[in-house]
Amino acid sequence: MNAPTISDFTGKAALITGAGSGIGLATAQLLLSRGATIGVIDMSMDRLQKAFPEDSVLKLSTDVSDTEDAARAVSEFVVQVGRLDSLVLSAGINGPMGKVDMIHPDEIRRLFEVNLIGVYNYIIPALPHLEANYGSITLVGSINGSRQFSWTGSSPYVASKGAVMALGRSLAVELGPRGVRVNTVCPGSIKTNILESTTWRGGWPVGRPRHYPEGDSPLTGKVPGEAQDVAEAIAFLASDAAKHVTGTELFIDGGQSLA
Repeated sequence: MNAPTISDFTGKAALITGAGSGIGLATAQLLLSRGATIGVIDMSMDRLQKAFPEDSVLKLSTDVSDTEDAARAVSEFVVQVGRLDSLVLSAGINGPMGKVDMIHPDEIRRLFEVNLIGVYNYIIPALPHLEANYGSITLVGSINGSRQFSWTGSSPYVASKGAVMALGRSLAVELGPRGVRVNTVCPGSIKTNILESTTWRGGWPVGRPRHYPEGDSPLTGKVPGEAQDVAEAIAFLASDAAKHVTGTELFIDGGQSLA
C-alpha cells in the first residue's frame, strides 16, 4: 500500500481566495503544478489573468466580504469542475494601523468583514461539497493574534487573525464528524505586497516597540520568509498526507513568534 504524499493532487480540486498575489498566488501555482484543478479568486481580474493565463483555470473576480458573491463563486466552480476537495482561504487585509483611537470603527468593521466574515462566506456554501469528498479547509492566520501580540499599532488586525485561529479550532471539532478537516497556517514576516496597502495613523512606532538589531527571526535574522514557504505548508495540510491532522496551527515564521 502506497503512503499518501503531498506531491500528487491529481484528481483533486481546490478553490483558493486571495490568489492574485502573495501567499494565495504561491499556493494556487503550487497546487496547479502538482496536478490539482484549481479555481482562483481575487478582487482584481487583471492580476488573475496575468498570473494564470491558462484557460483551464477558473478565474473569478469577487469581493470575499460579499456573501452572494462568495456563494456564486463556489457554485460556479463546482458546476464547472464537478467537485471540491480543498478550500484555501488566503484573502485578507491589514487595514489601517496605528494608534487605536485614530482608527474609525467602520474601518475595523471592514477589516473583520474581509478577514473573518470573508472566511465564513466561503465555508458555508462549500461545506456540502467538501463533506462529500472528505475535504479540507485551510485558513491563513498569523503569528499575530496567536503566539505574538507585540506588533503595536495593529490591534484590529491582531483581533481579526486571533478570531480566525479560534474559528479553525472550533470548526475542526464541529466538522470532524462530517469528515472535513480544518487547519490554520500562521505566517510570520513573509515577502508579500500586503504592506503596500497599509496606512499608518499617528505615525510609527506606536507604544513600546521591541528592537532586534540582528533581526527577529532566530532562523534567518532579518530575512523574511517566502510566500512559497507558506504554500508548501498549505499543500501539506490540504494533502492526504495530513489526513489525521485537524484543529492545528502550523507556524511558518523561522521562530519569530518565539523570540
